[in-house]
Amino acid sequence: MRRKLLVPIICVVLLLAVTTSFAGRPDKSWKSWFGHFSGGYTLAQGDFGDFVDDDWTLAGGATYWPENWPVGLDLELAWNEFDANPQVLQQINDVLPPQSSQITGGNSEIWSVTADFLWSPGEGSVSVYVAGGVGAYYVRTQLGSPGTIIYPPVCGWYWCYPGGAFAGTVVKASDSSTYVGGNLGIGLNFELSMGSQIYIEAKYHYIDSDPRETTYVPIMVGYRW
Repeated sequence: MRRKLLVPIICVVLLLAVTTSFAGRPDKSWKSWFGHFSGGYTLAQGDFGDFVDDDWTLAGGATYWPENWPVGLDLELAWNEFDANPQVLQQINDVLPPQSSQITGGNSEIWSVTADFLWSPGEGSVSVYVAGGVGAYYVRTQLGSPGTIIYPPVCGWYWCYPGGAFAGTVVKASDSSTYVGGNLGIGLNFELSMGSQIYIEAKYHYIDSDPRETTYVPIMVGYRW
């Protein structure tokens, strides 16, 4: 399903691209740095998409784009989290010893810091831009099962907070690493009053992870000011 959704999304963006005037930076001649934040939904791709479900994403950062330049530089911190596919969890439980605790949940979390070039020449209240660049990607995967979580007492100079226990998910397996990756995408800017923008963006991210690459496509709606 996620792969079928990606094709019409790209086609719609490309159709808008050929029917829209080109522009890029917010219409603010008195500054070259702009802030932005966005949120959306991420479509896991390839082998990665066979192990996790699509999920939400958040991002924010800064854009350096001097006036009359067709190219800007975008610096962004993004967070993506994906829940493990229930069928994959069942396959793991099928091969565990009978006395082992069953794995009931898991997730993959990706933090990324990227530097992208934005290209969009010309002017217009609705505009198209192309984005692409490289970055560092921190990927953490965890699997867990129900259990009792015990926390110790915490004491200071004149006080002491008692320890205790509560029911929760106990992490049974965890792996984390930082990798190099890249991305390429396309977006639409919609000019607002006072020169700010709302934008819609889709990027294909590729992470050179081990043992298999990690690929996903966030579909973002954001605000740039």
